[in-house]
Amino acid sequence: MTTSARKKLKTACIDARTTPEALALMKHAAHLQGQSVSDFIASSGVSAASKVIAETEIITLSREASLQPTACRPPYQSTRTNGCPEKGC
Repeated sequence: MTTSARKKLKTACIDARTTPEALALMKHAAHLQGQSVSDFIASSGVSAASKVIAETEIITLSREASLQPTACRPPYQSTRTNGCPEKGC
């Protein structure tokens, strides 16, 4: 993908305020990743958003599954008598 094609895909804008310390931290991390600060923040935000959505969907599906009626199982039948492994204890 050419640089001009990549720029055309990135048309949305985010304006964020942060502390100087947080900006310095993000600049350092972006540099370590070989990314611009904008690319670093955008990719980190997308990654965090995807994780939150996936975790929320898992929780929602788990709750929905727990509300579904389950087949009744017969009561547990122990082969032991009064906790004794041998009959007649």
